[in-house]
Amino acid sequence: MKRPLAALALALALFPAAQALAEATPIDVRKTSGCGCCLAWMEHLEENGFAPTGQNMFAGLLVRFKLDNSVSQRMVSCHTASVDGYVIEGHVPASDIRRLLASVRTRWVLRCPRCRSDRPAWISVTAARPSVCS
Repeated sequence: MKRPLAALALALALFPAAQALAEATPIDVRKTSGCGCCLAWMEHLEENGFAPTGQNMFAGLLVRFKLDNSVSQRMVSCHTASVDGYVIEGHVPASDIRRLLASVRTRWVLRCPRCRSDRPAWISVTAARPSVCS
């Protein structure tokens, strides 16, 4: 009787870790083919809870992708990633990407000034301009 309980306790203890692995954050990596550092960075991402997918691109198309996503020429590297609407250029550590994704969601609040808390903003009498607060 003690063994099944111990096995159940172990399974329950490991469940959050298994769930976290199953819910890896997808990240799209655009790169040139044959670049070893890009593959190493993708492995780093995978080891840290991301699910990278690589797309090999010809150099000209990769440059066009960078320009279309407002990557400054000063910041250009061999690969560009996109995750959750953000553009990541170069060998950014997975921990920094995690911090970006976590902080933006909790730091910014979109609010409508002068809106009463007892009724929704869309029926507010004044047409107040929305503002972003940190």
